[in-house]
Amino acid sequence: MNEHRHPIARAGAFLLLAALLLPSIHAPEAKGQMDNYVRSIESWRSDRDLRLRSANGWLTVVALEWLSPGENRFGSGPGNSVRIPGEYVPEFAGTIEMSGTPGNYSFSVQPSPDAQIMLDEKQLPSDKPTVIRSDREGSPSTLGLGRIRFWIVERGDRAAVRVRDPQSPQRTAFTGVENYPIDPSWRIRGTFVRFDEPTPLIVPNILGHADTSFCYGRIEFERDGVKHSLLPMSDAPDDTALFVVFGDATNGAETYGAGRFLTAPLQPDGSVDLDFNKAYNPPCAFNEFTTCPLPPAGNVLPIAIPAGEKAYVDAAHPEGKSSAP
Repeated sequence: MNEHRHPIARAGAFLLLAALLLPSIHAPEAKGQMDNYVRSIESWRSDRDLRLRSANGWLTVVALEWLSPGENRFGSGPGNSVRIPGEYVPEFAGTIEMSGTPGNYSFSVQPSPDAQIMLDEKQLPSDKPTVIRSDREGSPSTLGLGRIRFWIVERGDRAAVRVRDPQSPQRTAFTGVENYPIDPSWRIRGTFVRFDEPTPLIVPNILGHADTSFCYGRIEFERDGVKHSLLPMSDAPDDTALFVVFGDATNGAETYGAGRFLTAPLQPDGSVDLDFNKAYNPPCAFNEFTTCPLPPAGNVLPIAIPAGEKAYVDAAHPEGKSSAP
């Protein structure tokens, strides 16, 4: 080796060597970041699986019975207007009274003498009605009959009794939800463009009704050089967890036909972390006794998003019923 080369030549050789070594210097760091990201998605999916399998998960919902104004008889027998399945439920378990007008309904329950209906670990009296809450303004009153739990939900101008059984076939036969392979390219940095005024957002649901939410801005993002946007639903202008109901070209084939959900964190600088690897099925993908929002107008993307959860195949049915309509 010539130790007396010109300084510029020696500098050039050093820069060439540094360039050759640079990938090996930074490769472990990049690999570490990728490994951490993959582990974070795997952890998120594991938590999601645990929530689905839990005794309070959507797999335990076994009935949705609509109420009529006035007295509603409920129980396991065929003579009731509200059927509540379960070995712990008497044929006639009591009555639910619904009065008032849409948006201002009130409810009370009166058990039959042989029905031990519990509320907050106390047995309800059978000689008089007890006022109960629906989910209109938060947590509803949850009633118990053995292992069966039931409560009142309001959807649009209607109200219904939703029933949960932790031993439902949906839950006991559950084998998990299939996901697409983790693809970091589907973690996209978007931008939140805030509206001057909140915009009413008409959100249809799977029952054919529509609710009105509010949208405080749109999420803009780019994929393969093409710009797209999504309208999130928010509870307040300062929400930092933007909830999105979206559809894409995989719906009905590989993913649930009515779209999927995604929660996208809004960062202080106005950027949005759109990680479609965390796209997940709505409750309606798992059973027919739930009410789910559908993608609002403008939230059905013209591209395929092969990331996140695929359509759920119902293991409780031997014919292999899928959540993809």
